[in-house]
This record gives sequence, structure tokens and C-alpha cells, in this order.
Amino acid sequence: MLDGKPFDWEPYKGKVVLIDFWATWCRPCLEEIPNIMDNYERYHDQGFEVIGVNIDDDPATVVEFFARRGELPWPTVVSNDPDAAGPASAMAEKCGVVSIPFVVLVGRDGNVLAIHVRGPELGDRLAEIFGDAVEEDNVPDAEPDAPGEPAEEEAATE
Repeated sequence: MLDGKPFDWEPYKGKVVLIDFWATWCRPCLEEIPNIMDNYERYHDQGFEVIGVNIDDDPATVVEFFARRGELPWPTVVSNDPDAAGPASAMAEKCGVVSIPFVVLVGRDGNVLAIHVRGPELGDRLAEIFGDAVEEDNVPDAEPDAPGEPAEEEAATE
């Protein structure tokens, strides 16, 4: 972790987890963060978690980035081995990351559900998983009766 503590997967067991491999120099990675944030805020209370895996060559770069832009609400994992940092980090190699952005969606059972789920596809997948309930505010109003035609109730009583 950025604070030097080892990462522990235990708190994430039984949850749906998005593992986001990113770097401060990766424009598409940075452009995806607001989408991930929106989904995190929407589904976090239902068991959705995010783990950022930063593959910058120097963890100090990430610390400086967060100092300028603010930290993310989820943990950020970095390599503490200067000889295995960046794309050569153990976690990136283990997951087969050859380019970023690279995201992995892990199910409650710990198995990979999907890779490369970004943009609207991420929201769609999470809606399927968490069974989004339709909010009343989002239900379209019924279309008004056509002009000159009686409303259904009036027609039924005539």
C-alpha cells in the first residue's frame, strides 16, 4: 500500500471488486476515474469495492499526484520493489497486464467475472450484479391521452 503496509485481500472476500491498473501518466486511466467513482458511490454500500494498482515507476509520483488532485476513496497498491515497479510489478505480471488501462472485475466468489469493463459497460455489469431497482424519479410519466379522446376511466363509465 502507499503507506508501506502489505495489501490484504481478506476484507474483500465475498464482495464484488474492480481491480484498476493505472498510472498517473496514462490519460485514458485518468479519464476513467470519474466513471469508476460514480459506480463506487452508487454500489459501494451494496458490496462493491475498488482496488487501484498503480504502475508508476516510483510510488512518490503517486503520492505527489494525490497531493495535487486528492486521494481516491479506495486503496492504492504500489510495488515496494524498485526493481519490479511499473509494468514489471508482481501484481501486473501475475494478472497479465501488458497495457493500461486494464481493469478486472472479480465476483463475490473470488473468480474473474470480466476484464476491460470500462465506461458504460462497467455500470451495466454492476446493475446486472446488484439488481438495480428502478427509482421512482427515473420512471417516465405516463403519456397523456391524445387530444379529443376521453381518459380511460371516463371511457369505461360511458
